[in-house]
Amino acid sequence: MTDQIEEIIKEIASENGIALSRDDPVLILQTINARLIKEHELAQQALLNQFKSELEVAAHNWSEISKTSADQILNSSINASMQTMETLINENSDVVVKKLNDERSTYITEISELSKSSRIVAILNITAAFITLLSSSVVFYLFVI
Repeated sequence: MTDQIEEIIKEIASENGIALSRDDPVLILQTINARLIKEHELAQQALLNQFKSELEVAAHNWSEISKTSADQILNSSINASMQTMETLINENSDVVVKKLNDERSTYITEISELSKSSRIVAILNITAAFITLLSSSVVFYLFVI
């Protein structure tokens, strides 16, 4: 502080041409002003520290709120996707079941037709066997008797 007063005395002397002594009342104002500035700096620093703390708390709160919101959005998105998948699976399973039933019906129809054809062939074979038996009986009767 003494160096500062000395600098002020020199500055006033060089700029204004007035010589001041260390006990001049004008320098009292300088001392008071310097003290007020120092107190003001301390008060501003305290307010700045308080603001910084409040800002950090607010940032933390915003972070938590953002995280919660993101989790909610993600969960909603997952739930919507799951519902969509379930709906698609149900719709597609109905289509698959219908196609399987159609294929089964087609195969049953084909098997039924093949069964009829097989029955006809079996009947014809039995008829041919009976005719063969009858003809061989006639031949046996004619040659043996």
